[in-house]
Amino acid sequence: MKDLLYLMQRLRDPKDGCPWDLEQDFQSLRQYSIEELYELIQAINLKDNENIKEELGDLLFHITFYAQIASEQNLFEFKDIEKTVVNKLVRRHPHVFPQGTLESRRDPSLPKWTHEQISEMWETVKAQEKRELDPNGVVNKSALAKLKRDQPALKQAQDMQKLASKTGFDWTQLEDVIENLEDEIQELKEAIASKDQDHIEDEMGDVLYSAVNVARHVKVDAETSLIRANTKFKTRFEQVEKLALTQNIDLKDLELEQLDALWDQAKKKLISG
Repeated sequence: MKDLLYLMQRLRDPKDGCPWDLEQDFQSLRQYSIEELYELIQAINLKDNENIKEELGDLLFHITFYAQIASEQNLFEFKDIEKTVVNKLVRRHPHVFPQGTLESRRDPSLPKWTHEQISEMWETVKAQEKRELDPNGVVNKSALAKLKRDQPALKQAQDMQKLASKTGFDWTQLEDVIENLEDEIQELKEAIASKDQDHIEDEMGDVLYSAVNVARHVKVDAETSLIRANTKFKTRFEQVEKLALTQNIDLKDLELEQLDALWDQAKKKLISG
């Protein structure tokens, strides 16, 4: 870790560091971190141990990257990240650290905790940590309290809408939901015209959220629907590449109309089998 932290400091050195690394901040790194996580998941799915090792290293690098940026802004240090996670995990595992210290050990003669007890205790500690209790000790009864924080954004959006809908906070007519999506698309167009990147990102999020809402109202799972669209595009695009190869065509040399025509050929070929 010492070498990795030093490497990160060198990459961010204003005098002779890497220009790209020096340009990054918390916001710009977000998408790269998500991509690294998905690459790790893919390596795990493929049971590629060598790649798992590499992708874990990439994720660890991202953590040091965030820590270095935070240190430069006097927000926190890498050691603060270490301390926070150790303290949290000790606190959430009283069945392993009974005295609440890293050195303490449970009495082996005592009965082992059941999975149910561990799960119940974990949620209780998390609730305390996240302050899901108000100052008077009353449990937060928000309809969204059960929302899972670690879900993919698409799935979380659909679940959040379902929970809100149970309170009556929902449209009753599909036409209104579609109209809302159209309104959000118009607002996105206006944001793009303004060239305000933060505004564009905000409105793009609204469009995606509204599209998920349409999916929910037509009883379609948004995540499954998008996976289907991804698979369909991949199959068709690979067919386009095959057609271009047989016709000795470079896709980069084609105009939009020609690409469109090739796309239509690919669709017809796939339909005809």
